[in-house]
Amino acid sequence: MEADSIIEEVPLDEGRNMTNSKFYLPHRPVVKMSSLSTKIRPVFDASAYGPNTISLNDCMETGPNLLPLLSDVLMRFRRHKVALCSDIEKAFLQISVRPEDRDVHRFFWQIDNIVRDMRITLSRLETKQVHFS
Repeated sequence: MEADSIIEEVPLDEGRNMTNSKFYLPHRPVVKMSSLSTKIRPVFDASAYGPNTISLNDCMETGPNLLPLLSDVLMRFRRHKVALCSDIEKAFLQISVRPEDRDVHRFFWQIDNIVRDMRITLSRLETKQVHFS
């Protein structure tokens, strides 16, 4: 994730700066040993409440739901004689987090017994796309 510029380490001088709002996202690992590419991936809990009883999800602006309704997908599937189905691996929507908002997307990451102060710079919302014709 760090090599893909999805996350970055917070520089030491910015880590001690108390002028900006900060929020540390709780996260946990999800282990899927059957996966070929990513056996362990972090899942962040942006609905966790901070000390002021507000979560990060409460503060984020939401947009339209981009996922199609299952009933619409099924109706398109039944419309034609031949159905084509595909699974596009690693297809995702990328959303950049504004630099002034990155401090409320922080988390601690431990690698080789060293705890690092990290923040999210780019959100990857994984989607599986299936096209029917």
